[in-house]
Amino acid sequence: MALYSEKVMDHFRNPRNVGVIENADGVGKVGNAKCGDIMEIYLKIDNDIITDAKFETFGCGSAIASSSMATEMIKGKPVSEAAQLTNKAVTEALDGLPPQKIHCSVLAEEAIKKALDDYYQKNGGYALRVMIDLAEHQKEAYIPMKDVAKRQHISLKYIEKIMPVLTKNQIVEGVHGKGGGYRLTREPKDYTVREILELTEGDLAPVACLECGATPCDKTENCRTLPMWTDFYKLINEFFDGITIADLMKENRV
Repeated sequence: MALYSEKVMDHFRNPRNVGVIENADGVGKVGNAKCGDIMEIYLKIDNDIITDAKFETFGCGSAIASSSMATEMIKGKPVSEAAQLTNKAVTEALDGLPPQKIHCSVLAEEAIKKALDDYYQKNGGYALRVMIDLAEHQKEAYIPMKDVAKRQHISLKYIEKIMPVLTKNQIVEGVHGKGGGYRLTREPKDYTVREILELTEGDLAPVACLECGATPCDKTENCRTLPMWTDFYKLINEFFDGITIADLMKENRV
């Protein structure tokens, strides 16, 4: 019996999606100190759909095959679906990996999750900066996003990804055409940081089992760490609930 499946050999010899995405929306780099494999995943995301995925991998044939297969599996998929990709699914798609090479599929899963985390963090951080800028210039009526992008040193591309979410949830309102732009729908003191982060990054839960709508875990009753994560989740929510956009507008805030 061959050590490697035909699919593994195919994705090793003819890897898909090799390369770098310039100005990627999300980048994730991981490594395995024991074997020396290093994997970096680049994502292009539009309207929460992964439109392109590429990788650079320094490592063995299984690491390259896992990177190739994983990127193929998430292209064209919603971000929420890509976030559920597991190393088991990658291994099965390759028709198996030798036991000593399973860690390669684990690296692929970790790299994709790290790239998605990078994407979410950019959205949340950028959204807060946009909100602060709109608040500071709210007397100017509708504010063009090109002006915000210039003042905040943020790519207009990223801002254009954020605004539809904020508009849909009535955080801001906008008009198109000459003299168009966006403005706040409330006073700065009426927006909490938690509200903005949850809209742009998703649930702030530190572990998946605490996320809203998460599938019940069969280990919940006997989980020794769940009370700790639950308390930490409560602290996160209370902390961000206690900070408003008006607070962030204050200079030298401690």
